[in-house]
Amino acid sequence: MDSPELFAEFKSLLTQLGIDLRVEKGNFKGGMCRVGDSWVCLLNGNTSLPARLKLLDQLLAEMDLSSLFVLPAVRDRIGQKDNEKMSLT
Repeated sequence: MDSPELFAEFKSLLTQLGIDLRVEKGNFKGGMCRVGDSWVCLLNGNTSLPARLKLLDQLLAEMDLSSLFVLPAVRDRIGQKDNEKMSLT
């Protein structure tokens, strides 16, 4: 799976989790934040696609994806662990 396809799959997972993905330019690393009652994943538009994928990989690895269908190639890439899942409540 190439980088643009993987980015699309990561974005799809975030959407299924109810998380808005935004790519903005600025002086920040990126990550999750809460805006009102909603979760937003911010990625720095000044960073490369591999850097964005690395951050998404790290964020998704902390989330409980057990209720979602995740393609095996994507699940392997995420390196999902069974402990320390991020709660979005």
